[in-house]
Amino acid sequence: MKSLLLLFLALPAFSQSAVTPAAKNLPKVLVIGDSISMNYHEAAKSALAGVVDYKRIPTNGSSTVYGLQNIDKWLGPKPTWDVIQFNHGLHDLKTPYLPESKSWGPPMVSLEDYKTNLEKEISILKKTGARLIWCTTTPVPNDNQSAASRKKGACLDYNAAAREVLQRHPQILITDLHATVTQSPVFDKWRTGNDVHFYTKEEQALLGDAVATTIRRALAKPTKNLPLPGEAFDVGGHTAFVIMPTKRDTSKPTPWIWYAPTLTGLPGREETWMIQKFLDAGIAVGGIDVGESMGNPEGRAAFTAFHQVMSKTRGMSAKPCLLCRSRGGLMHYNWAAEHTESVAAIGGIYPVGNLASWPSLANAHQAYGISAKELEKILPQHNPIDRLAPLAKAGIPLMHLHGDKDRLVPLEKNSGVINERYRELGGTMTLKIIKNGGHDMAKDWFQSQDLTDFLIKHAAP
Repeated sequence: MKSLLLLFLALPAFSQSAVTPAAKNLPKVLVIGDSISMNYHEAAKSALAGVVDYKRIPTNGSSTVYGLQNIDKWLGPKPTWDVIQFNHGLHDLKTPYLPESKSWGPPMVSLEDYKTNLEKEISILKKTGARLIWCTTTPVPNDNQSAASRKKGACLDYNAAAREVLQRHPQILITDLHATVTQSPVFDKWRTGNDVHFYTKEEQALLGDAVATTIRRALAKPTKNLPLPGEAFDVGGHTAFVIMPTKRDTSKPTPWIWYAPTLTGLPGREETWMIQKFLDAGIAVGGIDVGESMGNPEGRAAFTAFHQVMSKTRGMSAKPCLLCRSRGGLMHYNWAAEHTESVAAIGGIYPVGNLASWPSLANAHQAYGISAKELEKILPQHNPIDRLAPLAKAGIPLMHLHGDKDRLVPLEKNSGVINERYRELGGTMTLKIIKNGGHDMAKDWFQSQDLTDFLIKHAAP
């Protein structure tokens, strides 16, 4: 208790306005956490000296319940944080020990409430525009039946619950402090006790270094391997890119092709021919990596932020052509259905248009944060084949290339359904069926003059 009291007294006072002149031009970092973040505070701050203006909330961040009650106060009236690191868990998992029955009561915050609270807090934090970092909850070394009673191993369930939430937010970085503690012999003596705190300089240094490493990573300039020279940049914690044509008229918006999905390695080298054709026509190519979003609302929100950046700050046209390859169909069509005014045309290379076909509801529901049965009930709100009416009403032309031997994304359940329904709705669509075409890297897909001409025609002013 005495050691913990000294720790509180030694913690520097927090003030968002109390910034030294040398720190004014440094990226601003806010740490939200419980007493564990107090343990490694000085070590992390020292490791980041001269790199960031490192601040921590003035109190114990406690549980997710307490966090939601105080988050606005901690962020400040006009948040200007570049990075926010946050964590709750050790207080949520507190479980009262009942000596009369020699049993454990329910945790302070149930796992379901914990997940709900984290979602709410993440929603608030994202509005700041800061890069977010989550720290996994450090272990409970052994059962503690005192006033701050905790069960050994409880953190495993809470860390699993947190990761379930974070799967829906792939742009949030993770510092795995739990692994740092469990995998280092430095904590061998610590593991023999039942106090969750870390008091030795060596323990604090390891935790502080882990925290500092991720913060440095969060501040690093995004990189992207592209098939042709381009620029990578950050949009709300997502890596985005743009490849610009050599010749462009800067007095007017630059036409562009919006490619999806921008996962690792995409767009790939096989798309070089088509991209070069766009560049030669004075058309840029861009995209944003939203992870395996499956077209979920989170990914759509990131798409909206990217479109705003491209059209409002980077001189791009407000009506790009969308080019969706495979799973990119889920992303582009769901976004386009809600932003028809921002779409000139849609082109597809064996695009997914039906969640039930690929990846199936049994695999897609995790991206939506609900069960497969719950996703099935609201499927028309998120399934491209059911969201075509707004596109047809807006007169957006479509063109797809799809193979008749595609076993992964079957023609008849995806582009075939879209073609039939779109025409019934009065829309215009060209479906070019590639004989014996599968879901592969053949030149038929990436050196299609027809699809290239279609996109150039509709992207050009």
